[in-house]
Amino acid sequence: MPAGNVAGGGALGAVLLYGASMFDKNQVNVSTLPVVEMQGILSETSCDFFNFSKRYGSEFCNVFAASRVTSTTMREALTRALACMSTHEVECVIGPEVGLGLPSVFLADAVHGAKVVVGPRFVTSDEPTLVRVLNPLDATAPTTVELNSTVSVEFVDESRHVQTATFNGSDALCLSLMRISFVETCFV
Repeated sequence: MPAGNVAGGGALGAVLLYGASMFDKNQVNVSTLPVVEMQGILSETSCDFFNFSKRYGSEFCNVFAASRVTSTTMREALTRALACMSTHEVECVIGPEVGLGLPSVFLADAVHGAKVVVGPRFVTSDEPTLVRVLNPLDATAPTTVELNSTVSVEFVDESRHVQTATFNGSDALCLSLMRISFVETCFV
C-alpha cells in the first residue's frame, strides 16, 4: 500500500498509515507506558480509543478465560464495537475500547458485520514495519510504532471455537496493534 494511504481502522480503532520514517519524532516505546488493569470482564466503556498513554493488563489474559466468556457478554461487546466502527468510520476495535477485559479485536467483515478474535496466540508473523497510528478522536498527532502486516494466530471466535488463521493487511496491523496495547504477559 502506498505511503500515506489509510491502511484500515486500527485494532484500536485507530487509523493506520504506512510510510513512517525511521526518524519519526512521535515513535513510541510501548514497554515504558503505565499499565491499567481492566476491571471485570465487561465495563461500561464504549469507544475509548487507545491513545498510547497506557497499556492494558487483565486477569483474563488466558485461553481458559477467553473460552468461558458468555455469549451475552460477547453480543454486548460486539454491539458496542459495531457502533464504534460505524460512528468513527474505523475497520477494527479492540476489546478494552468497548469495555471487554480480554485481549481481543473486532474486525470489520462485509458478510457478518465483524469477525471476533479473542485471546489470540501469535504463531508467526512477518518482519515489522513502521506504521503511523492516528486516534480517530484526535487525529492531530500520529504515533509511530512497529507492526506486522501478516500474522498467523490461534484464537477463540465468537462461538467459542478455537480457530487458526492468517491475517494480512489492515487486519494484521490491527492484531499487531492490539498485541502491543496489552502487557507482554497476556501473550506468553
